[in-house]
Amino acid sequence: MTRLTLRSVLALAFVVLTPLGCGDKEPTGDDSVATDDSTTTDDTNEPTSDVDADGFTAEDGDCDDNNAAVNPGASETPYNGVDDDCDATSPDDDLDGDGYVKGADCNDGDDAVNPGAAEVCDGADNDCDGLVDPDGSGGGATFYLDTDGDGYGDDGVTVESCAAPEGYVELAGDCDDGDASFNPLAAEDDCTDPTDYNCDGSTGFADADGDGFAACEECDDTNKAVNPGEKETCDSLDNNCDGSVDEGSPPPSTPTVTATATATGRPPPSPARRPRATSPTPRTATTATAR
Repeated sequence: MTRLTLRSVLALAFVVLTPLGCGDKEPTGDDSVATDDSTTTDDTNEPTSDVDADGFTAEDGDCDDNNAAVNPGASETPYNGVDDDCDATSPDDDLDGDGYVKGADCNDGDDAVNPGAAEVCDGADNDCDGLVDPDGSGGGATFYLDTDGDGYGDDGVTVESCAAPEGYVELAGDCDDGDASFNPLAAEDDCTDPTDYNCDGSTGFADADGDGFAACEECDDTNKAVNPGEKETCDSLDNNCDGSVDEGSPPPSTPTVTATATATGRPPPSPARRPRATSPTPRTATTATAR
């Protein structure tokens, strides 16, 4: 049996406790100590080699070191199912980030276009239903039904749309959409017609004195006794509106005085025979006789 001397024990302890020299590996788990990267792994157990020669190692973040197109410096290729840039937050199948992937999303480059979007008047299929700007889309205009085709529609029959449907127009104000004679631009040039053709609440007809004749038919619409249907009378007016005054009208009659008996039973004296007042008889001057 080999006997261990004190000297042998001390020598063995020296060998075991002596630190590793240059060229040996660092202690496991101590990253503060310089390493010798001549091996294919380091203390993190990640390969330090660049197998696909893309300039990135696994330690650099290369998530597929067997594919040179996959590394932290690559651009994400849409819809290929590969994390090209080794960044899990980069979208691959929802590029606009609207929550809808390609296929359901008919425009994955515009987050305002997806099956959950509201349809608006912008020339696009916002909700991916295959229809562009259908009736009821937001931001549309009001159009009015124009039955008589005069360019003006019925205020009471409307539709909201991006464009005017057939039979509808942009202009309203037609007070009779069954007759093209009625619309805001209709002329009212017949002063004898009491019809409101231009839908403004008034007409070309006026009869202020209510004599049945329009103002344009008579010469004084403030006097009911003056109109083409009146007879001319002697009153200094052109009663029948023929341009002449009092023509052919009888002169006014002279009042007739009827004699009435007085209380004495005698008729009153006629004005023509009223007795003239007599002058008093002048007095004769008397000559005094001197005595």
